[in-house]
Amino acid sequence: MSLLTRYQLLANDLAEAIAHGSLGGSRLPSIRAAAMQHQVSLNTVTAAYRLLEDRGLVEARPQSGYYVKSALPTPQTPLRDAPGTLKLPPAAPSVIWSPSFSKLSNAMTI
Repeated sequence: MSLLTRYQLLANDLAEAIAHGSLGGSRLPSIRAAAMQHQVSLNTVTAAYRLLEDRGLVEARPQSGYYVKSALPTPQTPLRDAPGTLKLPPAAPSVIWSPSFSKLSNAMTI
């Protein structure tokens, strides 16, 4: 069982393809085509493309699609240190309702 969501897995697969040069400098498949190719929803592909955009690997061009950036950022620390181990970013604090105190309190999510 994977701790990553489908869009994260798809983004990681596409990032690997970009890193190996198989998608370098080219247009990514349309959201519909990628959804059909990977058998996922349109929202999953959209989230994956946005994640790649946040990572600086692709750029969105209005009315045209997503393109691999010609100048890619330097590689960050890999998500995996060793086979079978997954390195996750620290959890962000979230605000939850605490009925015993009748106020909002900060809690760390896992």
